[in-house]
Amino acid sequence: MRDLKIRKVLIDPQVKDHPLVKRILERLDKIKIKFLSPREYLTYTENFSFDEAKRTLFLTTFQGRFVKRCPGTGKGYICCGYRIINQQINCPLDCSYCILQDYLGASPIIIYVNFGELKEQLEEYLRRYEGKILRIGTGELTDSLALDYLGDFSTFFVLFFRKRKSVFEFKTKTDKIDKVLSLPVSENIVFSWSLNPEKLVKEEEHLTASLKKRLESAYIIQEKGFRLGFHFDPIIFYPGWEKEYERLIENLFSFIDPSRILWISLGALRFPPSLKKIIQKRFPSTKIIYEEMILGLDGKLRYIKPIRIKMFKKVYNLIKDVAPQIFCYLCMESPDVWEKVTGFSPRSSSHLEYLFHEYLRRHLFS
Repeated sequence: MRDLKIRKVLIDPQVKDHPLVKRILERLDKIKIKFLSPREYLTYTENFSFDEAKRTLFLTTFQGRFVKRCPGTGKGYICCGYRIINQQINCPLDCSYCILQDYLGASPIIIYVNFGELKEQLEEYLRRYEGKILRIGTGELTDSLALDYLGDFSTFFVLFFRKRKSVFEFKTKTDKIDKVLSLPVSENIVFSWSLNPEKLVKEEEHLTASLKKRLESAYIIQEKGFRLGFHFDPIIFYPGWEKEYERLIENLFSFIDPSRILWISLGALRFPPSLKKIIQKRFPSTKIIYEEMILGLDGKLRYIKPIRIKMFKKVYNLIKDVAPQIFCYLCMESPDVWEKVTGFSPRSSSHLEYLFHEYLRRHLFS
């Protein structure tokens, strides 16, 4: 994949002597450095372009709650109960469909360096849910591994979670696995890759690793002894999609042992209407936003239900034909779509979370 070059670092003066800040600066070449308070940062970056924002870091501390529940997508759709750690905000990758363009705008990548407070909050959070197997990760508002070379962030999370009765997930579209290969293996540490056919990777998922590089990286992680996850999200409807997703899943299982996969999620392309104009302006050659869509119950544009069901059925059955034991679930979908695709639907988001808990208890903690 292309290098994710950081060209500018903005530093909160309160953390200028922090060891992590010094380590990050040592690993960057030919950068501009500017010291700004959080208040000054907001004014300084308000007219940034997306390209400039993706090449800029802001190093500071976070004073709020690092750990949150996935906000889900609103009434009428089933959520899996995932927990999110927001230690980094925004992503150096540049997928055309990324909702962060709308949600965060053209804001730089923020790295919060106060890992002491993060550790305390994680310990308190896990105590609060003692007895419950949580699924928790860092890949919601960023890519979990894209900037790992700067701060060895994966080391903290692997060492913290490896002996806990919860499951930690790194989500990525990169091949940046060098740092984690020296870390101790634990069955409850999961490395997940988002996958799409190579045509979409080349045309829509800019600055990411190729499909082959992702699968090669997943194979290496598998051989190291970690567990794997995969996310077919977003599945995108376009001419020839069926054959290309067939080839994609064939490639997946030519690299990966199904017994090492803990879960696979399926989600269809969806986005708020306000994102469409951003995509049109930033990626004028894309065609993926012009299929027939409707406004869903959550206010997001989605493919019409027959198309979603057709896509999910195709991918779900291709996976289950090879690996019927894999926990394969729909992300942010309605009960009737679940029923038509899988022949079953969780009764609620809480029910899906319970099913996940029992599945992980049997496979990892029995």
